[in-house]
Amino acid sequence: MESFSLNYVLKDLKKLDKEQLFEKIKTLYYENINLTNKIYDLEETISKHEKKHGKKKLKDSGTPNYADYNNNWVMAEKIVFILKKNKKPMTSLQIIEQLLILDPKLNEIYKDKIKSISNFIYNTLKLGFIIRSHKAIGGGYNYYVNTK
Repeated sequence: MESFSLNYVLKDLKKLDKEQLFEKIKTLYYENINLTNKIYDLEETISKHEKKHGKKKLKDSGTPNYADYNNNWVMAEKIVFILKKNKKPMTSLQIIEQLLILDPKLNEIYKDKIKSISNFIYNTLKLGFIIRSHKAIGGGYNYYVNTK
């Protein structure tokens, strides 16, 4: 199909004299430049919106600094670390989300990530490193670091 359309265009171009051909090429060249400039403008606009959205998201979520996180820690240490850095009680799902962001290899290790990591949270609770409190609305539990 491409060769047909290309042959069709070439057939039309062959009918043009030199001046018309030059004008056609010139028009196509400037259209190409305009379209390229529009693409650059759109990419710049997208980049600005992504930066703005990212900054707004960081401000809204109050994302803590996880710079000293260590992937080699055992799971209990990772869970306690996340709770300490957030400085507020968190649900199992919130802890799991943070763990999967900080340690992407967990996505590959566990088939059922939520169930597996929830078991680690429960074990960390049983070891006494964290404490859970019942949420009044919606049921479920919030976990926070045991300060004792």
